[in-house]
Amino acid sequence: MAALALAACGSGDDGGSPSATSGSGDTGGTSGTGGSGGAGTTGPDGGVQTLRSDAARTASVNPTGKGDALLPMSVGMYRELARTADPAANLVFSPISVAFALAMATNGAAGTTLDELLRAFGFASVDELNATLNDLGLALEARAGERQFGPERIGEVTLELANSLWGQSGFGFEAAFLDRLAAFYGAGLQAVDYRTAAEAARVAINEWVAEATRDKIPELIVQGVLTELTRLVLVNAVYLKAPWLEPFDEGATAPKPFTLVSGERIEVDMMTTTVRQGAYAKGDGWTAVELPYLGGELAMTVVVPDAGGWAPFEAGLAAETLGPAAAALEQRRFFLTMPKWTTRTSSALVPILQALGVTLAFDEAEADFSAMSTEEPLHISAVIQEAFIAVDEQGTEAAAATAVIVEAVSAPVDEPPQVDLDRPFLYAIRDRQTRALLFVGRVLDPRQD
Repeated sequence: MAALALAACGSGDDGGSPSATSGSGDTGGTSGTGGSGGAGTTGPDGGVQTLRSDAARTASVNPTGKGDALLPMSVGMYRELARTADPAANLVFSPISVAFALAMATNGAAGTTLDELLRAFGFASVDELNATLNDLGLALEARAGERQFGPERIGEVTLELANSLWGQSGFGFEAAFLDRLAAFYGAGLQAVDYRTAAEAARVAINEWVAEATRDKIPELIVQGVLTELTRLVLVNAVYLKAPWLEPFDEGATAPKPFTLVSGERIEVDMMTTTVRQGAYAKGDGWTAVELPYLGGELAMTVVVPDAGGWAPFEAGLAAETLGPAAAALEQRRFFLTMPKWTTRTSSALVPILQALGVTLAFDEAEADFSAMSTEEPLHISAVIQEAFIAVDEQGTEAAAATAVIVEAVSAPVDEPPQVDLDRPFLYAIRDRQTRALLFVGRVLDPRQD
């Protein structure tokens, strides 16, 4: 296969700003160079800063239910994150952001490294993986915009996904690899110089992420993570701001008790409302509710175990729990009390992915990313994510960014039920049509931020 070297240095001012969603052809900056003849973009100093692939964005087929394929991996990552995190700390992460970033890297894998990554995703081929992620990206693109409920309730839903590639200037990346990322992920390749200016590259990537997440993730990559051995950083950013379909009355918010995992009772600001357009389900040891956002396409699903049952519930959490809980939801009216909360979580995901069976990709001696480049042996040195969520009476604001860093080797009742989220609970923000999980987390103490 042909390899293309990204010429001239710079952070890629041309098209460097993320576009609205992963569905647009230039999302995340610029399209990758392609074997079919990428077009160069010349910067102010006359040097080529980016190359655009001729590979057009692939059209969507039918995204309905496509998120189900990612559910086992998403729940598995949450379970491992929860197991290794501070047992008293809140948690939030974005499964969809990890999926996009890691899927882009998977396109550069070969041999047993590729087989292992595909098994972790639960796909039989990279073509199947790409088709699914492309359908999801384009479907989620359509969720953004003005939405209306009734004659007077009008608001804006913002949902933006952006993918970008930050490659070593002059390095020979395989044309087919870059074509696939342009066609299925709208991902752009920008030139930076890790060999002599790794810190400048880090600043450029962080600035891109901050813009893509409305400054909610100002520093995804901390100092020291990128080195002279870094050859490529694959980044996904997701940003959500959505008003509730039925906002809570701020005047009804008042201090009420919340029981921590330890059994200690504290007082926190609790929102109270009657939900008329939501959904409710009662299972064995748990209660689930769903709160739609304006437009009804996105929703927050909350699962709260019975009193005293948090530890066994979370430890035993599996796709067979979260999936059926969401499937069991039926539209009905219910009374709800729910705390306001804000959570920020930074996660190093290599140990999490290793626990899910991905090991070769991180092994300097065994990793095979020859479909990405044959210029040097490559391996993944880090996978990092930072996620943020804030929930109040008006709705939800959430953001996440994930970076994959590649280095060279050196039962209903008549009366409306009362649901009190006055103890630890699990939540997931999901797209109803595709059933993709955008954000998953837990609230153990609403006072934390």
